[in-house]
Amino acid sequence: MRIGRRRRAADVIEVVDASPAAPAPTGACGAPHASMYFAPDGQVRACCVNTTYTLGRIGPQTIREVWEGARIASLRDALDRRDYSLGCRDCEHREAAGDRAWSTATQYDPYLADEPGEYPRRMDFILSITCNLQCAMCDGELSSSIRLHREKRPPMPPAYGDAFFEELREFLPHLERSVFLGGEPFVAREPQRVFNLMIEQGHTGAVQVVTNGTQWNKHVERYLRELPMNLTVSIDGFTAETLEPLRVGVVRDEIFANVDRYQAAVADHSGTVSFHYCLMRQNWHEFGRFLLEADRRGVPTLVMTVTGPEGFSLWDLPEAELRLVLEGLEREEELIGHRLELNRHVWDAELARIRRHLAAIEAGHLPDWVLTSWSPESEVPVGLSPRPEPVTPLDPAVRAEIERDLSAWAGRPPVVVRVVDGAIASVEAPAWAEPLDPQAWVGLAVEQLPNCLGIHFGTPCEPEIVAHGDVVTSNVTFDGGLAPVEVRSIAGPSSVDDETRLLLATDADLAPVLGGRA
Repeated sequence: MRIGRRRRAADVIEVVDASPAAPAPTGACGAPHASMYFAPDGQVRACCVNTTYTLGRIGPQTIREVWEGARIASLRDALDRRDYSLGCRDCEHREAAGDRAWSTATQYDPYLADEPGEYPRRMDFILSITCNLQCAMCDGELSSSIRLHREKRPPMPPAYGDAFFEELREFLPHLERSVFLGGEPFVAREPQRVFNLMIEQGHTGAVQVVTNGTQWNKHVERYLRELPMNLTVSIDGFTAETLEPLRVGVVRDEIFANVDRYQAAVADHSGTVSFHYCLMRQNWHEFGRFLLEADRRGVPTLVMTVTGPEGFSLWDLPEAELRLVLEGLEREEELIGHRLELNRHVWDAELARIRRHLAAIEAGHLPDWVLTSWSPESEVPVGLSPRPEPVTPLDPAVRAEIERDLSAWAGRPPVVVRVVDGAIASVEAPAWAEPLDPQAWVGLAVEQLPNCLGIHFGTPCEPEIVAHGDVVTSNVTFDGGLAPVEVRSIAGPSSVDDETRLLLATDADLAPVLGGRA
């Protein structure tokens, strides 16, 4: 649950040019005129920043009921009158500080003159927090890996069921723009379910996906080639020494290799690849080198505003420390300024922004929007790679009992999957599971297992998840058309620190499903 101005770097997703904009339009924001934002807990909002005034909730309400409801009508009326009181103070403070160009509201300026139609023109989807990374500036509200490993909290219950996706069919053809965020959209099942619906419908509206850049497989390639998809890759450093401790779980060279693959895949439909860069205390010294690399690749970059957690934001630095940052950037300007082309305006805009901010501090005014208002749920060493806290391993007798119970239910021994830092490190598979090609799972995020099994078993239904202390059980039924397949898994800490042991099995007759290969 977020309170006040609590904002994470991963929250604020801006997919527009951040160069200084035209004078502010008559209304304050066009978001409620044409857009809906679906949060991972089922809440519907106007945008990613307004977390205090919700428009409704999926489950108790349908998409149609929210779109035609009284709450969204009230927000439209307030913003048309430039009244920011319904949860929109963040953008009000930015505009008052002369930084409207960096506010979320600018994304929605094209919709200001619109009368709300029968259907939204844009939808933003964070349908799941499933993520394979544990970024230092994120938390368990947006990353399932952080939630499990760093915060030791139970999984966030899924909020979007079959009824939502069935109703969404009616709305998708009317979208001019859709934005997919996470978590990691190429790991989570829910956004991929929407991608598949779009492909089925021959979707033509622009599709924007913000990704951590770690994923490349046949499914990702299919989405990039068969949808009018543009990618924004979040990369917060140039060297491995800076990037990998911030975006915990990435390998620097693999990320940039995937960017090459992404650019090649979207080229057929003239799609684009862009970068997000969270400019922070930990990476400002690589900002110039990063922009040079983006220029070399022909990739435009958008700088993300980071106001938390504590110890990361540039904007709440004391005057003397921020001045040292500016002086360092100005020295770099002498070395690289003349070499920047595509992203020259990004460099100029950020330096100008820091200068304006310093001038405001010197005048005794600290703009309200820069104030850090939250701390991580668990301690994250500033500038260091946060590692999951060691967990108490399962008692061997308890682990043996769990394995016996699962084997008794399935009538066969389970597959044993060793998970380290959210990724599958090794698999021990009995003979019955060999047709599933379990060794191909090694290296994947554990959240991708349903997708791997779905290749053989069909579409997975919503999982039933129960947490008992450090042990999590999950039942997933796959409906492949021939016969439903129920897969039961049990996960708990192993005898090795920072490692999880996952046991999974099924009691189904797999011969019909696997074409006699079982």
